[in-house]
Amino acid sequence: GYRGHMDDDENEEGRQPIVPIRLQDHLVWQVQLSHLSEREQALVGWLIESLDEAGYLPVPLSDFVDMGADEEELRIALCYLQSLEPLGVGARDVRECLLLQLNAQPLTPAVELARLMVSEHLALLANRDFSKLKRLLKCEDDALRAAHLCIMQLNPRPAADFAAPNTEYVVP
Repeated sequence: GYRGHMDDDENEEGRQPIVPIRLQDHLVWQVQLSHLSEREQALVGWLIESLDEAGYLPVPLSDFVDMGADEEELRIALCYLQSLEPLGVGARDVRECLLLQLNAQPLTPAVELARLMVSEHLALLANRDFSKLKRLLKCEDDALRAAHLCIMQLNPRPAADFAAPNTEYVVP
């Protein structure tokens, strides 16, 4: 029905204000919904808390072995982390981040070429050396453009849409 005034907690459209969420909280929420054991959840949690502001894992897995985990458990935990949303989270570098996102897409000729460009020729792509890419990949202009478009739609910083890890908000 008609309301003559707005509640203080609502914006003009009547929706609740959006509160920024930390990437780590979003990932932990996904893990809590999983069927992982307590041990597996703890290992994934260690990795989540080690993510940097871009959503990458800058710490080598071997550093976690010192904390009592074996490498196989950690590889499994990393694979699980990398399967969560947003795609690309938990990557160790930009190449892995982009490949995680490309590998989740349906395989088309453009995606296949994009995977090859990212995995084998990322420096040329970063320098926008399209003539050399075309020659090395033995492809036509249209195929190169389609693959480049696929790559341009990826997010090299999967944590970009989330609040900074240590952001504190002051509520008036």
